[in-house]
Amino acid sequence: MALNDRIDYVKGQSTVRAKKYLYILRELLACHYVEQNLSAPPIRIEELVVQLDEAMYKKYEELVEIKGRGTELGKVASGKIMNQWIVERLAHFEAFASKLEVDMKHPTADLDKYLARWAYRVWEI
Repeated sequence: MALNDRIDYVKGQSTVRAKKYLYILRELLACHYVEQNLSAPPIRIEELVVQLDEAMYKKYEELVEIKGRGTELGKVASGKIMNQWIVERLAHFEAFASKLEVDMKHPTADLDKYLARWAYRVWEI
């Protein structure tokens, strides 16, 4: 999602809605959380931003303030620091994901059987 959001809303733009930067930030922080904890990330961004270094946390706070003001749709100048961080994080997580070995049976057939059993029970009543 972060990759698509970057392409759609940030890349090549002179101004970006603060909300879009926050979406991308949350998605990348969630990826970092998964990488570090091997579990589902918290939903609240406030629980994820603790991972940021001081400079990026300051950028996060600025974005939240701008979004909260709502002036000019909360637009900010496309920032070199933020954009570079996004590019670096995207590259890191793409490399990380490519190394993951997922051996998981596709659940569709089992789910279809389960749903069919319940449907037959309901219809036989």
